[in-house]
Amino acid sequence: MEDAQRFPQIDLGLIESSRERLASALLHGAIDLAIVIGEAPIPECKSTPLWTERILIALPEAHRLAANEIIYWTDLKGETLLLSQCDPGAEMQDLVIAKLVSPEDRPKIVRHDVSRESIKSFVALPLTLD
Repeated sequence: MEDAQRFPQIDLGLIESSRERLASALLHGAIDLAIVIGEAPIPECKSTPLWTERILIALPEAHRLAANEIIYWTDLKGETLLLSQCDPGAEMQDLVIAKLVSPEDRPKIVRHDVSRESIKSFVALPLTLD
């Protein structure tokens, strides 16, 4: 039996947007539930973690760290991280800064106004992005 027939009182609709817009929609009653990335709770809302996951890093096969099963924060020194301007780019940048307090230990962070999927495609490019 389809869920729509089993639960006719539930109107299911999906929205993909920034954390800020989802929080606003939630607070104004436009949506009933938001699944967002990040640890900071949305003010005036109850939140609970759904899962925890490791941070994944995409590297070209020839990269010096590509053969490592685990990459430590300190391994990123001298590297360039490409992050999206979209969620969770800013949060990822804050996490790097929190994990590598000393500026000389941090990787160079370059943010682009594209999706995470586009950022991943940059990894295969045979050029240096500055």
